[in-house]
Amino acid sequence: MATKLTPKKVAAMVARSQNQKQGVDLSGADLSGFDLSGIDLYRADLRQADLSQANLQKANLEKANLRQSNLEKTDLQKADLSKANLSWANLKGANLRGANLKDADMRWANLANADLREVDLRRTDLRDADLAAADLRKANLNGASLRRSNLREANLKKVNYDQMTEWPKGFSP
Repeated sequence: MATKLTPKKVAAMVARSQNQKQGVDLSGADLSGFDLSGIDLYRADLRQADLSQANLQKANLEKANLRQSNLEKTDLQKADLSKANLSWANLKGANLRGANLKDADMRWANLANADLREVDLRRTDLRDADLAAADLRKANLNGASLRRSNLREANLKKVNYDQMTEWPKGFSP
């Protein structure tokens, strides 16, 4: 991207893309530290974007492509990330408390030390994800796949799961 982005420019780009009924292309953009709380990024292309330490509370990221994005220490409380592609994304230390991640693709995502309390992870693909020391208290894991995931020191107290939930080999919740 040639021009330096600001939260105001991002909002204008989002508005233009919504008028054209398509997701905004912010792939590779540096949005680190931006306050984008409540923004509508439905179907946005955020591949390899830097969103570290950004505020995305209550943002709509449904069906967004965040593959290989940096979301380290990002605030995503109560954000809608349903059906989003977060494969290979860095969410280390991110705050996702109360977020909707239903049907998301989170294969190979780094969620170490992330706050995932009360998160909806129904049918989410978390295969090979790093959830070391993540806080998953009261998360909904019904139908989620956690095969080959790292759950070392993860807090799974009062987590919801069902017979369709797939755990790492040898793991017993």
